[in-house]
Amino acid sequence: MRYYNIARLREGVSLRISPGRVEVNLDRVTPEDHITNDEAFRAAQAPGTYFYLSGGGSLLIGGRFMPVVKRADAALVNPGKYSLFTGRAEGLAEWRNPSSVLRELFEELQLYRNGAPIPLKEMTPLPLSNTKLIVRCEGMENITDGFLHISAEGDMNLLFLFAITLPREELAIRDGEGGRPVFLLDIHTHALETLPGEQLGTCPTERMTPHLAALAEAARLAA
Repeated sequence: MRYYNIARLREGVSLRISPGRVEVNLDRVTPEDHITNDEAFRAAQAPGTYFYLSGGGSLLIGGRFMPVVKRADAALVNPGKYSLFTGRAEGLAEWRNPSSVLRELFEELQLYRNGAPIPLKEMTPLPLSNTKLIVRCEGMENITDGFLHISAEGDMNLLFLFAITLPREELAIRDGEGGRPVFLLDIHTHALETLPGEQLGTCPTERMTPHLAALAEAARLAA
């Protein structure tokens, strides 16, 4: 069953990784390298194998609080862990233009002020960047400076973070994917709470997805 369409990359063939630089050659991706569901994703994991592309991110509210959701305990990938608002690419058009996975953030995270949607223009992009991502396809080259997290399983996530300053009593956040509850993570203390302010204790790194832990730490260091 097809839920998405990401590419399996092989280091030294369709992928080269060096400090601060990742090069993807889509011309070396074959039809057999198309991964379309979590079962195929798990089965394809192997040393030197990577998966391109996923992405999304979160917001930083008042310079401190990052909205997160909790993955289902039955999920095949990162079950039961707190996560960013992310999803996977849908094929070649998005592979060629990796910044397009930003759509996943705002498909899943819906932000409201006093009941009215808050437009993207009122959010400030935070320029977190750790990688120059170079994508080559059919003689064309796309270069993106962004925050790229590669998990131990080879899952490649291009992540975005936006800042917004708004009184919490005016703010409502909803999950656009199945109505999962949204929590706020304090990037400095890892305290976890509901949006109304109910304290839920701390969220240690091992309860976070790897890409959430990486983005929260990058945001903390940049604050």
